[in-house]
Amino acid sequence: MNCQGWMRNVDGHGGQVVFSFGGQVYTVQLPPVGHDPDSTLARTLVREEATTVLQCFSARAALELQRALVAIGAAGAARLDVPPMQLHGSFADLAQQLQECVHSARAEGEWLESSTGLLNAAVRLGHLSAAQQLMRIDLEAAFSQPAAANHPAHLAAMQPDGIAALKLLLAAAPELVHSTCQHAHSMSIDVFDGWTLLHSAASSGNIDAIRLLLQLAPQLANTSTSANEFPLHQTATRSLQLEVPTHLVWQVLALSLANV
Repeated sequence: MNCQGWMRNVDGHGGQVVFSFGGQVYTVQLPPVGHDPDSTLARTLVREEATTVLQCFSARAALELQRALVAIGAAGAARLDVPPMQLHGSFADLAQQLQECVHSARAEGEWLESSTGLLNAAVRLGHLSAAQQLMRIDLEAAFSQPAAANHPAHLAAMQPDGIAALKLLLAAAPELVHSTCQHAHSMSIDVFDGWTLLHSAASSGNIDAIRLLLQLAPQLANTSTSANEFPLHQTATRSLQLEVPTHLVWQVLALSLANV
C-alpha cells in the first residue's frame, strides 16, 4: 500500500489537502477565511489547519501499513512498535470526519489553534476516528485549554452522548481524569478554578460519564472548586435542566461520597 499526501493551493482563500492511500484518493476542502484572507495571519492559520489534517492522514496510513507488515510477517516487522489500539472507522470515515471537523471548528471560531479546535470539533460531533488521530499527532491539544468550555475532555464529559469520546481521550491520556479547569459561574461573572471532569459530567447529568469517572477516580466526588462547589452541587443547581432523572445522578454521586 503506497501513500502520498500534499497540500494544494493552501492560503487564506482556502485550499485542499489530498491524500492517496490504498488505491483511493481522499480530499479535505479548506474554506476561505471570511475576514482579510490575503493577510499573513489568514495564510498562516489555513496552512496550519492543512498541516494538521495532513498529519492525521499520515499517522493513520503509517499505522495501517505497520499492521499490514506485521500481519504478513514481513522482514523486520517484529521490531515495529505498533500501538495496540482499536482503529475507529475506515480511512474514508477519517476523511469525512476531518472535513466535518474543519467546518465545525470554523463555525465555532476555534480554528485559531488548529489541533485543539479540530479535536474539540471531533468530540462535539462524536467523530472517534478523527479524534483518535488528532490525539496521536498532538496529545498536548487535550491539555492545552484552561477553560472547561474549550477543553476536549470536559466537552466530552458534558455531552449526553460523549461517553465514547471521553473513553477514547482517557485511554490515550489517563492523567486527564485528574485535570482541572477554570469555569465561569452560571449565576455571576465569577470564574473559579478547580473544575473537574466530574463537575462537568454532573453539570449536564451525564450519568455514564459520572459512573466512568467515579470508577477511575472516586476521590473526585469529594473535590471542590475554589468557590467550594462540589460535583453534587451541580446536580442541584441544574436539576431543572437535566435530561436524565436527577435522583439517579444524586444516587450515584452520594453513594460515591459515602465510600470515599
